[in-house]
Amino acid sequence: LLGFLSAPELWQDGESYGNFGLGDALVALQWVQENIGNFGGDRNRVTVMGESSGGTIVVGLATAPKAQGLFNKAIALSPPVFWNSTYEDAHVRRPEFLSQVGCSSNASMQDRRSCLKSLDVGTVIEEQLRENRGWGYFDFPLSEGILGESMDYNVKEPTILPYLPQDIPNQTDRTDTVQLILSNTAQENAYWEMIYGYNVLNNWTAASSLLDQRLQNFLGGEKNTTLSNMIEDQYAWKTSGNDTIDAWWPQKAWDTLTTDIRATCPANTLTDTLNSSPQMQVFRLYIEHRPSDIMSNSMNQGEHRRWGSWHGWDTEALFNFKYFRDSQYNETAEHDVALKTQLRTLLKNFVCGHMREWAPQKSIYIRNNAPWVQFLNESQPQQDLCRFWYNNGFKNWGWQN
Repeated sequence: LLGFLSAPELWQDGESYGNFGLGDALVALQWVQENIGNFGGDRNRVTVMGESSGGTIVVGLATAPKAQGLFNKAIALSPPVFWNSTYEDAHVRRPEFLSQVGCSSNASMQDRRSCLKSLDVGTVIEEQLRENRGWGYFDFPLSEGILGESMDYNVKEPTILPYLPQDIPNQTDRTDTVQLILSNTAQENAYWEMIYGYNVLNNWTAASSLLDQRLQNFLGGEKNTTLSNMIEDQYAWKTSGNDTIDAWWPQKAWDTLTTDIRATCPANTLTDTLNSSPQMQVFRLYIEHRPSDIMSNSMNQGEHRRWGSWHGWDTEALFNFKYFRDSQYNETAEHDVALKTQLRTLLKNFVCGHMREWAPQKSIYIRNNAPWVQFLNESQPQQDLCRFWYNNGFKNWGWQN
């Protein structure tokens, strides 16, 4: 229940300082090691996989010293990869949680602890949803203030995560090699307007206005026309054109540039960092494939729009389109089936060790048209655009765990 809550009332347990959910995953993997043989499995060939917050747990497991030897392969789809929170940071940012769930801050430490441990699931979830915890994820940096930048999951703490993923190359006590797929979709942030109706852009003028507004938030209220123009230049902004048929349209441009800052570029950086460790082999995957026009704009409205490769599109395809597909369609478009086929084949080959051309030095793209899979030798997704963002002060604004 208290999966990733960091609070002094819980620190004294010594079990964890906030990574209880990660501890649960460790227990599950220990069970697998003890019992997999009873089901005909091989304890030396265990793969963990997760998407979004599940991908965060996968990266956490790949980092945690206590997880060494419990699995040898990992697949992290669209995880937050910019990690910098300690367990103290997580508590300081949200000190009111205790009183907000009805536990008196004036009570003794023991009574406060007992109160937290007695809470029901509904109360905890309801209060978490009231906060803007991570609400800036799918937008330009600081759109929801500093508290909206971080979920504060998988924090650095003494018991389970004594160091962060980017620190792995500096550790001398790691003995087991882990192979990891680190992936993201090209327009992760389309999820924000698709599900919640935020930042919906129908023309280039609206896109330019939103960019100016977000830059002012980031730059302390100042307007930077030069930087705005440079960004529009980098992302081939248009002042005219048919927004309904162009291959590059305002919504896709906005979702791509915010995804580059938040997910694509940070994933590239972590890939390079981890591959400098002899105990890590990281395979970079980038998914450009986007839905056909049968996808609706949100599960609440049903209006049809064109969407980029949004956050969760890869998982939707992997598990056979069970969640977002319109009920009025009996069959999934052939174009969308191609992503399911390519992604399942790719992940199966990774798990079974049939990697062929794919190596840590190469990136794989799953494209929006045939031939669906493309290898890039010694190159990473959006490499030049990432260099542009880093040169202009946007290096440390990835999704935070």
